[in-house]
Amino acid sequence: KAGSRGSGFAPSGVSQARGTAGLSGPASLGAVDALLALQETPASDDALHSPRRRAAIRRGEEMLDILDDIKLSLLMGQLPKSKLSRLLAVVERQGSSFNDPRLGEVLAEIELRAKVELAKFGTYTNG
Repeated sequence: KAGSRGSGFAPSGVSQARGTAGLSGPASLGAVDALLALQETPASDDALHSPRRRAAIRRGEEMLDILDDIKLSLLMGQLPKSKLSRLLAVVERQGSSFNDPRLGEVLAEIELRAKVELAKFGTYTNG
């Protein structure tokens, strides 16, 4: 409608939730691609079954689950702090325990975005 304010999307019957912060900027599909690539990276049989690789795959799957939960929350007009905090914790736990620099860049982007959104809530402070 011409002259109306706002540019968000909300399913019919769902009101804008109070206290939610909107994400600024487009979401990167590269994040999901990089996490999926971690699972598909060819490796020797020993490396495939190493505890370190299994743990990295578990963390990657956990991050994808959290990102999916956040996506669903955004579609409902919400952005729960608890999910952002959980995502940040998983990304920080991941640290630099991988060899792919592209994956490192993606995780750094996810970490930064989670910190920015938590700062909007007043929950995250640098330090």
